[in-house]
Order: sequence, then C-alpha cells, then structure tokens
Amino acid sequence: SKKVYEIRCREEIQANHLFHQEVARTGRETSGAERAHGKHEKARMGMEQAEEAYRSAAVSLEETRASWQKETENCAETFQELESSRLTALRDSAWKVTNIGSACCVADDEVYEDTRKCLESCDLD
Repeated sequence: SKKVYEIRCREEIQANHLFHQEVARTGRETSGAERAHGKHEKARMGMEQAEEAYRSAAVSLEETRASWQKETENCAETFQELESSRLTALRDSAWKVTNIGSACCVADDEVYEDTRKCLESCDLD
C-alpha cells in the first residue's frame, strides 16, 4: 500500500505539473489544457484512493500489532504461571523426599542407639 501510495503521489505531482505547463503554454480554455486537467483530476483521485487504502492498512496493522502484543503478554503470563507451578511442585517434591530421608536417618539413629544400649548391657566377663 505504501509503494502504491507513493507512486500515485508522484503521478499526481507529474499530472499537476503537466497541467500547469499546458495552461501556461496555451491558456486554460484549450483542449490540451482540458485533457491535462482531466488527467490531473484522475491522478488526484487515484492518489486519494491510494492514500485511503494506505491509511486503512496502517490502521489495520496497528490493530493487529496491538492484538499481537496483548496475546504475547497473555501468553507470557500463562507461561510464567506454569513455570511457577512447576517450580512449586518441584520444591514440594524435594521437600517431601528430604523429610523422608531425614525420617529414615532418625529411625536408623534410634535403631543404632538401641543397639548401643543393648551392647552396653552385655557383660562379656
């Protein structure tokens, strides 16, 4: 759309220039001036249509960009929540494994203490 708009602008400028040259050369009432004026009007209308299409495309692009940005932010928030949940589950699992290991150590220590007490009470003489 931008390239078409720029081309139509150049065409309008050229048609306007040719129209003014024709008017300056032959006067406003000649058929050459009328043809040049018609070409200028046609080029001006083409430029206006291209400008409207370009403006519409720019608005559409901005709406799309804003929508994409919002979706990207929502996606990033969702990923952050998932990662937080994953890390929480991992921490909780590690905590439970550590507690189980600690409980086993305590149980082993109690067994060893009972064994020591039993050995202390044995008289080998």
